[in-house]
Amino acid sequence: MKEKPIPNLNEPFTQDFLSNRTLAAQIRDAERAFAQNPIYPIDLRSVPKEHWKDYLAFHVVLPPEVSKYLDGRTGPIKDAHEIAMLEDKVAAFHGVTLPYTINIDCTMERFGRAWAYEPDAAKSLTGFYLELLDERGVREFLKEDAKLSGN
Repeated sequence: MKEKPIPNLNEPFTQDFLSNRTLAAQIRDAERAFAQNPIYPIDLRSVPKEHWKDYLAFHVVLPPEVSKYLDGRTGPIKDAHEIAMLEDKVAAFHGVTLPYTINIDCTMERFGRAWAYEPDAAKSLTGFYLELLDERGVREFLKEDAKLSGN
């Protein structure tokens, strides 16, 4: 049986980045696509660490206490200590250690929820995703963005 390829979650944004569409329209359409074809959050505890690189930028399953905490609050998450606490709890739940890290999604920071326009996108989006840092602590996806922009 042929294994289903792992989708590149950044591809829709990479395609749209150079278009004249507004960022809001791009985010809305990406959320709509996630709602129609969910890519469920990854439980890294069930994935061998040598395969984690295949799941960069994927949203991860939240620990029950973080889900409960987020359900009980409203509004943006602006406090750096609160963000760090949440990222640390999600990372500890999955056993994430350097060079990998868990980061909060900018939509989660801005709205206090993982989606901006499409509530059904919550099936795919948790607000926290896996990243890989290089030996200098630079995020790997930033290197890819620099390649795309010619820098």
